[in-house]
Amino acid sequence: MGEVVNMRRFIVIEGADGSGKSTLVQRLLKNIRYEERSFSTAQPSQLSTGALLRQELQKKKINPPLISLLFAADRLAHLEFCRHYLETGAIIFCDRYVDSNFAYRDESLEVEWLEQIERFAPRPGLTLYLDVKPEVAMARIHARGGKLDTYENEETITKVIANYQKRFEPRPEGVAWINANLSPEEVEIQACQVIDHHLKTSGELR
Repeated sequence: MGEVVNMRRFIVIEGADGSGKSTLVQRLLKNIRYEERSFSTAQPSQLSTGALLRQELQKKKINPPLISLLFAADRLAHLEFCRHYLETGAIIFCDRYVDSNFAYRDESLEVEWLEQIERFAPRPGLTLYLDVKPEVAMARIHARGGKLDTYENEETITKVIANYQKRFEPRPEGVAWINANLSPEEVEIQACQVIDHHLKTSGELR
């Protein structure tokens, strides 16, 4: 990524499909605390690397190592895109980041290998993990209608949630668990409390 960039205002929202990530990001953007200096983004990105990744994900038979490598590559390209906004003082809410590669990993891939390909991605300032029950996630997915994608089934979502919980169970520094089984309003309240504390203690909240 070239010169080191201040990642304290780069805030990641992680969680399984149906956990409410997109809903929370949209609510945060409209929150008076952050609306004047924040914007949202997501991974896969809208860059050429993200387009290639989406193309591969649409295939009937996917190549797990290739998918993980593309996720890692798109992440670095995406961070270069975000650099300008971070340098100008913006708060970035990012839907998914490095931990998604571990949560959604194919069982044929070793964790150590993923750690190697993701080693160039800097740690975010804060990660909000939206912890949700599989049945709650599936109910939300069915309620919104439309065609389900590859990962939107109960077996996969259950596995993804278990992977997230295993990864975050040690409660690593910079990661906050959010009870995502609650209403969007209650989830937002939890998130804002954590974000405000993070920004204040890091000297980033004006």
